[in-house]
Amino acid sequence: MSTLLVVIQFLIDLINSGFQLFKNLKLLPFNKRKDVSRDTLNTIPERFIYLFECHGVHRNQIPAFFGHGITLHAMTDLAELSKQLTPEILQQASSLFGVRQDWLECVSDKIYNVPDFYKHPEKFDQYITELKQTTNELWCYVLRTHESTHADDNSDGAFLFVETIGVINNREIVRYCPVGHLCIGYWKSRADFAANCGLLIKSGIQQVGKYANKDWLNLFNSGTVIPEYDYQDGSVALASSAVWHIDEFFERPEHFLKGVDAEANNFGLHSAVERWLRWSEKGYFDVFGDGSHPRCRKQFERKLEELLR
Repeated sequence: MSTLLVVIQFLIDLINSGFQLFKNLKLLPFNKRKDVSRDTLNTIPERFIYLFECHGVHRNQIPAFFGHGITLHAMTDLAELSKQLTPEILQQASSLFGVRQDWLECVSDKIYNVPDFYKHPEKFDQYITELKQTTNELWCYVLRTHESTHADDNSDGAFLFVETIGVINNREIVRYCPVGHLCIGYWKSRADFAANCGLLIKSGIQQVGKYANKDWLNLFNSGTVIPEYDYQDGSVALASSAVWHIDEFFERPEHFLKGVDAEANNFGLHSAVERWLRWSEKGYFDVFGDGSHPRCRKQFERKLEELLR
């Protein structure tokens, strides 16, 4: 009988140990977990920590990575961190990650000044040329929404450039460079968005097309959100894993026109193709270097003839 009681007690202890282990595992910093939530960024110390964690520097790694006299103790005590932060430190941190200092100082909710090169693909080309001169570690997500786009939809396209600025334990520390591109359901904006995509590919910068949540993309284009960081993968964390193929904008008229507001008498559609052909003449879509572009251009010319009948 006593042996049975010992076995029962052993099983109870084992179960309790399992529950305790589960509780402890839930507290570990897996994946995208951060100690400061975007919804509670009401003080300078909170925003300071959040800024670093969104770019791949965990709060406990800030003192070693950033320096400037920040102590490890301050990472566990916001009041102590507040004492250590100076205007010079805030300026250095905002400059490091390319954000507005008045956001870090809790003066504004706007984090980024987001450029938009609508009507000026040549300025976008200049922008990415200058970006390439600052780093050899640069790639880009070309973002758009899943939803059908319309001319009054002001949040359905963007470029997210990601630059590597350091490494911690084989994880890349990054800086984000957002570029907005609004209203790609509008014919003129769609053609300009396609032109920018072509120039991006021609630049040699690694790129991938990704679908993004419409509300998040609206915040992104307004400069009021920082992309999150996935600590498990060591890269930027985007909510959607769905991919769209950028080259379809250069090869297939039906994909280029999908979601464009047709307007009266198909004005929006044939105007989009006409503007595409205009940018084609400048070489923006001759991206593959295999002699295929003239054939693709013929498809767009035939599409224009069809729309004008």
